[in-house]
Amino acid sequence: MSDINQAIAKALPAIHKKQFGNAEYQALATTVSGRVAYAVEHCKLEPKADAMLHLVIADLMAGTESMEGKTSNSRHDGVVKVLEALKSYGKHFQHPGWKAAKG
Repeated sequence: MSDINQAIAKALPAIHKKQFGNAEYQALATTVSGRVAYAVEHCKLEPKADAMLHLVIADLMAGTESMEGKTSNSRHDGVVKVLEALKSYGKHFQHPGWKAAKG
């Protein structure tokens, strides 16, 4: 999750300045999707925590689909969805030093 959070935080200044094009959104979506795939493959949680993580992952993936231009939502809305997922992650998981990127 830290890698996703850092990638989003790094992209936010350009997104806010409207200097983030479709290729950049695609690359960001690819980063998020790749890190989600890694987390799913290597995650070993108790069932209750695993279920909560799957909700966060669903929001992350919904955000990536928007960033890729695959939904009726804007690419920008996809980033917002990912930000919301990162905030949710921080509320439900004890991750030392966690601070979700601020949009």
